[in-house]
Amino acid sequence: KAFSRDAKKQVDAITDYLSKIAKEEKIEIRPLWLDPIPAKIYLKELKEKYKYTPSESFYLNPVIGEYDDPARQRQCLLQIPISQEGNVVVYGAAGSGKTTFINALIYSIMEDHTPEEVNFYIFDFASETLRASAKAPHVGDVVLSYEGEKVTNSLKMLYEELERRKKLFADYGGDYRSYIMANENKLPNILIIINNFAAFTETYPDKEDAIAFLSREGTKYGIYFVLTAVGTNAVRFRLLQNFKQLIAMQMNDESEYSTIVGKTDGLLPSKFKGRGLVKLDAIYEFQTAHITKEPVPFKFIQNYCIEYQAKWNGTSARKIPILPEKVDIDFLGDYVNNNKALSLPIGVEKNTLQVHYYPFGSS
Repeated sequence: KAFSRDAKKQVDAITDYLSKIAKEEKIEIRPLWLDPIPAKIYLKELKEKYKYTPSESFYLNPVIGEYDDPARQRQCLLQIPISQEGNVVVYGAAGSGKTTFINALIYSIMEDHTPEEVNFYIFDFASETLRASAKAPHVGDVVLSYEGEKVTNSLKMLYEELERRKKLFADYGGDYRSYIMANENKLPNILIIINNFAAFTETYPDKEDAIAFLSREGTKYGIYFVLTAVGTNAVRFRLLQNFKQLIAMQMNDESEYSTIVGKTDGLLPSKFKGRGLVKLDAIYEFQTAHITKEPVPFKFIQNYCIEYQAKWNGTSARKIPILPEKVDIDFLGDYVNNNKALSLPIGVEKNTLQVHYYPFGSS
């Protein structure tokens, strides 16, 4: 009897039978390798995927994206343990996604922490798009490259805050975490972000020593720095000693990856915006998460911050003290405290640059 050429081979029939049984029994075969992390991932979806729950209230460990661990056949949530590991430098060529990284960091922290737990001071010497966060109650100020008075006064304010915390913490083990655990009068973490550190030091070369001092002394007292830089020569070696967490986005020179994160064994980030290398227990490729599906996130961030400000009734971040040319309602409006409705700001004291309040509630 002749057999049809279209008849199933025995091996195909067995394969089909096993496939059918597997479907009926809901047996899934583990793939040899995972799908690569997509070029675009989103913060909200990531948190849902990994069933993320925020860390304790004063502990900064923001979600930034997702990293790939092919050796263990897994992909994991990428978090930046600022409270545990301290200061951060994010390196990357122009257009590599450094601003996307910073936006994810700021937004992630705002979602997890109140303004009484963390305050931001942002120096944007790049595209100035970080201005979108200016209205958030967490943000003391967003300083731009031409605002020399704010730069000087902010560093003076941070010096004074550091000295104040040194005295306060002396009876509580001398560090921020011990103070927070033992004291009811909480103090916020202070996170200083300098976007494009090379431009900052070129514009204000005399301020580099202040950044070196504050970044060295501040971590113990809840004051942290996050810098972004285009190349490895932007942050001098003396200052770099104060930064434990180094992250490499796309770099123009491939040799710089090993300088930043160590020996990579040929691992390079894929050519996607927001893709980079991070050193944890080993070196991994990661993708930075976007905070919105809108192509330009400026309005999304701005609206989020305005809405947060409208519903926030607690203490907001302290503004950088300046003596404005004109003290008007718009300027003083930022200093109104909803919890002290009868104590209204009426002007700025010239010598101290502190806003003066009149206690209308007092007899």
